[in-house]
Amino acid sequence: MGQTAPPQTSVFGYSTGEVERPNVLVERYIQEAINKRRIDSIQEPTSQSQIHFSELVENARDLIFRYRLAHPQGFEYMSPVVQEMLGYTPEDFYADPGLIHKLIHPQDRQRLEQALQGKGPHHERATLRWVHRNGGMLWIQWVNVPIYDESGNRVAIEGIARDITSQVEAEATAIHLAAIVKSSHDAIISTAPDGSIVSWNAAAEQLFGYTAQEVIGRSAAILRPGYQEGQYSEIFERLIKGERLEYSDTVGVCKNGQRVHLSVNISPIRNNEGQLIGFSAIARDIIERKWAEEKSRKSQERYHQLFENAPDMMAVISYPDGEVLECNQTLVDEVGLSKPEIVGRSWLKLYPPDSRETAQETFTTYVQTGKLPWKERTLLRADGSSFPALVQVMPIRDEAGKIVATHVTWRDISDLKQTQQALEQKERELFASQKMEAIGTLAGGIAHDFNNLLTGIRGYAQLLQEKLEPASPQSKDVLEILACSDRAAALTAHLLAFSRRQLFDPIVLHLNSVIENTCKMLERLIGEDINLNFVAATNRDNIRADSGYIEQVLMNLAINASDAMPDGGTLTITTSQVKVEQNTVKNDTTLEAGRYVSLVVNDTGCGMDQATQHRIFEPFFTTKDVGDGTGLGLSTVYGIVKQHHGYIWVDSQPGEGSTFTIYLPSTDQEVENLAQEIKQEGTPKGSEVILVAEDEEPVREILDRVLKELGYTVLCASHAQEAEALLLKHNGEIDLLLSDVIMPGRSGPSLYRRLKDKRPSLRVLYMSGYAETMFGSLDPCAPFLSKPFTHEILAQKVREVLDGKKVEAGP
Repeated sequence: MGQTAPPQTSVFGYSTGEVERPNVLVERYIQEAINKRRIDSIQEPTSQSQIHFSELVENARDLIFRYRLAHPQGFEYMSPVVQEMLGYTPEDFYADPGLIHKLIHPQDRQRLEQALQGKGPHHERATLRWVHRNGGMLWIQWVNVPIYDESGNRVAIEGIARDITSQVEAEATAIHLAAIVKSSHDAIISTAPDGSIVSWNAAAEQLFGYTAQEVIGRSAAILRPGYQEGQYSEIFERLIKGERLEYSDTVGVCKNGQRVHLSVNISPIRNNEGQLIGFSAIARDIIERKWAEEKSRKSQERYHQLFENAPDMMAVISYPDGEVLECNQTLVDEVGLSKPEIVGRSWLKLYPPDSRETAQETFTTYVQTGKLPWKERTLLRADGSSFPALVQVMPIRDEAGKIVATHVTWRDISDLKQTQQALEQKERELFASQKMEAIGTLAGGIAHDFNNLLTGIRGYAQLLQEKLEPASPQSKDVLEILACSDRAAALTAHLLAFSRRQLFDPIVLHLNSVIENTCKMLERLIGEDINLNFVAATNRDNIRADSGYIEQVLMNLAINASDAMPDGGTLTITTSQVKVEQNTVKNDTTLEAGRYVSLVVNDTGCGMDQATQHRIFEPFFTTKDVGDGTGLGLSTVYGIVKQHHGYIWVDSQPGEGSTFTIYLPSTDQEVENLAQEIKQEGTPKGSEVILVAEDEEPVREILDRVLKELGYTVLCASHAQEAEALLLKHNGEIDLLLSDVIMPGRSGPSLYRRLKDKRPSLRVLYMSGYAETMFGSLDPCAPFLSKPFTHEILAQKVREVLDGKKVEAGP
């Protein structure tokens, strides 16, 4: 066996002097073991120390080996522990010199070659990865020393190999844990059992503001507010018992004194023997979580307030059983049930029994399709009444998207329905009003044109009558023409009344007085077989009305009632005072709130159906035979009532008579005294100059002839431009402009304004087929003559204007 060449480094870092004697013994034992293997005989150790050392090598937990470098290379000795360490016996290595190369990790084989070939230092320490027979990886620390022969040649290496796998893994785990601690966003702190800080990571520095140098060795109490010190002993006792304590919300103190909200986990640290060696704490700043929780809390509070105080009825309903989980106060108030009577019950209890099946089917369809827009449904109140509501259902889903409940909203639309009905009523009224207005416009236009024609007819007839002897047969014919023209004028008056274009002179009067004065005339109109009753109101509310038109309303209604009772009957006229508290719909008519005097005319006649009632006030509509009526009586009544800002409607059933009800606005003003009209005797004449502006030729010619016969000088023009030209051409004074209100090109009032600028003393008298223009461009105080008119009326009006007297509106 060769010598060990100096200088030599011992196994595992001992100096040469320290390990020289054991190495000699090891070398001697290895050599004996080698010799024993070669000669298959064992020499007993000659000394007790050799025996002891031999046992020590054989039983060592570290692998002891000798590797021959000379040819043939291979292990000359390997202690028995190799089988426990690598799963191979020493004989496996003796038999296969290349086995060691197979067991070394490929990345470590170069290092092994360096150790085996002696290319490294005098002694080598290397950590090599070996593969166990079962495929597992081991970390083996290899320490070897070279062996030299007498010539100084390196002939072998001897060494020790130790399994340090657990140590390497522990170190790797420690490094990994250290990296985790270092990179953690949570503050990780460890302390000794006495509470002094041992470790302090970067996150702790950032959280508390202390560097590691500032806190290592100091008490962890600097991180706690003073009021927590009393709790520390209890915490310590619990940690000693092995408990792991978690504080989801506590307070820490930073270096600058600022407090921070923390979530802290504290655990005891024990060594392998179970002894307490300290504590570890993981602290996390939860201020963002606190903010989020506060935000969530406020959001929930806002949602609850919105839910509870929402004007709509709301409930959360479980699915699929349909149990009401929560409801708001609005639902409680609307249906008249308490929350305990709603929550925990089926939502279908809120619906009338006959609609629950439909509601359930709709709900099921919604869940299947995910679509349910606003639907109108009927909800049930505790008192048994019901009301319309719009319902909408919104799903509530879990994290997996499954519908677990629904949010249901009901909106009471009772007012909306009433408003909608009122709008529909207004639309019907507007349609009826537009219809009547259109008919009235047509009727007024016809009456206007017809009055122009009647003016000419009557005028020529009157001129002819003035030239005939009263006993002449032709005189009788002329009288018939005048009578027919009067009846035609009456028809146009009806048309104008319906269209509200007739002359209107209201005064304050008492309705009962007008009726009393008219009753005797009504008795003669309706005949002896009809009983007339008048039931007057007890108090004396007044109205502002034209008494002549009120009389006309009474006569037309009485005649209509008489026609409905050919075999006799009873006609009752009743007056009363009515106060309408709020706008009310009556027979497609909206009565505005206010005080009224009611006039009711009831007959026991044949009555009428609904279709007839809808058309009863239309002009020319009649149920009589051809030639028995004009159909203008009731339309005249309608026009007069509307012109007085009143209301009229009819209630009737076939065979049960008819009742006409009229509401006229009442007034607190006193009744006016009617001045007695002073009538002039004879036909007044004159000698002034009159400029006539009239587009209708017959009327213009009549005016020309009549005025000239009365002594006036007359200038006639067919339109405004011609009238202006005549005025400028005439050298003398022109005293009066007699003008139609409406003419082609320019109206009568416009013509008068232009002519008056040129002749300031010029007076004017307007004439028209209807009085609509008096409320338009025409001055209400302007003198006015309504067509048709008699020669006497014309003479009187002209004379009154020229003399500066008050002029009445017409005949």
